[in-house]
Amino acid sequence: MNCLIDGDLPPLIKPGEYEVVLVEYRTAMFFGRAAKLVLSFKIIEPGEGFEAVLERYYNLQRIIGKPGKNGDFKVGKRSDFLRELCTVFPTLNVRRLDRIPMSCFDGVIIKARIDTVTHDTKQAPIPKPLQYSKVSKLLGVVN
Repeated sequence: MNCLIDGDLPPLIKPGEYEVVLVEYRTAMFFGRAAKLVLSFKIIEPGEGFEAVLERYYNLQRIIGKPGKNGDFKVGKRSDFLRELCTVFPTLNVRRLDRIPMSCFDGVIIKARIDTVTHDTKQAPIPKPLQYSKVSKLLGVVN
């Protein structure tokens, strides 16, 4: 019997700044208790990584309703998501933290920092063939 890998390995591209667009977002519960927001971005810049889909994860205060695609959520006033959102969209009104319009991402090209994940959650090194790329930070809108 042979060993099979379940699913595809995540993309691995050279770290740097890339132009991306939001493909979708979803809410999820990790480990049964950690509420997360997952943003999936597609690289639209020609060259290495073109059309690769990478994710950015954020902690949430809570998920409103059922977790899933286009799910409702609430973030904290000091959350990474809110800080990056206000960096990317400085004129966005964020008075109610349970009423953030995700439609602000529609049709917008964003500059994002892409990094390689080299260690797991326990800080153990990940073998080189299994390393992968992630969106580590949203930097701003491309003019």
